[in-house]
Amino acid sequence: VVGTTSTLGRVKEILDWQGENLSQVIPSQPAKVLGIKSVPMAGEKFKVYPSLEAAQSQIEKKENQKISACSQPKKTTEEATGKESEETTEEINEEKLKLILKADAFSSLEALQKIIGELKEANRIQILKAEVGDVNQKDVQLAEGNQAQIIGFRVKTNPATLALLERSKVNFKSFLIIYDLLDFIKNEVKKLARTAIRQTVGRLEVLAIFWTKKKRQIIGGRVVEGELNAGLVLDAFRGAEKIGEGKIVSLERDQKKIEKVKKNQTIGLLYEGSGRIEKGDVLEAFNFCYN
Repeated sequence: VVGTTSTLGRVKEILDWQGENLSQVIPSQPAKVLGIKSVPMAGEKFKVYPSLEAAQSQIEKKENQKISACSQPKKTTEEATGKESEETTEEINEEKLKLILKADAFSSLEALQKIIGELKEANRIQILKAEVGDVNQKDVQLAEGNQAQIIGFRVKTNPATLALLERSKVNFKSFLIIYDLLDFIKNEVKKLARTAIRQTVGRLEVLAIFWTKKKRQIIGGRVVEGELNAGLVLDAFRGAEKIGEGKIVSLERDQKKIEKVKKNQTIGLLYEGSGRIEKGDVLEAFNFCYN
């Protein structure tokens, strides 16, 4: 059983880039893992758990922390930045609808691809595979490994494939009318749209720069608001001007690596991102809470 902070699953199969089975993967080796319930967020780390219950407990703990952070009242740090903390709301549209298209004839498939490509939602749709013929077990495996849906036009499934669909819980829809198929796709794209609240969780005043190399810097500073966690994303400000953006790679205090630092504590952090940070700049850490 593996899990991240947003999803989990029991590993059913590990495949390499050619679709061949693997017994294990080594660091930096790309692989497809089948069995995960949903698409994890970019940058999340997988952990191994003894059971699904243990993984679910960890996800719920992280989710409660996010909800708690979103519900806390806003704080101000005019002494640090000359401005108040802000929450901003925006539409998050990075997620795409992944599809496997199956059709009864090449002419039907060609027409489907053309019409889907002309939809205003086309940039939100990713077609992993488009093929003539009935749905087969390889289609189901591909869909399961990529959290995709199988959309068919006048196609069928055999009993073995149908059983695999039920076990894997891959969504499969077959249509006889092309406009019904298009309406279904449009509605699925709408479900992906999420409203996000950008929540500032902490600010740090830069007191010293200890090391700089390419896009990384070791920075000494004092937390002037909230708290900072390793892994948080940052905006860098010089006065009111944004000069860069990046993330906290690691935190260190008293020559020991730590995961969290609170207000008024001085710490060292490894910053990775754009812009060249200088003494007196302010690093603003934030996350997104979704509704």
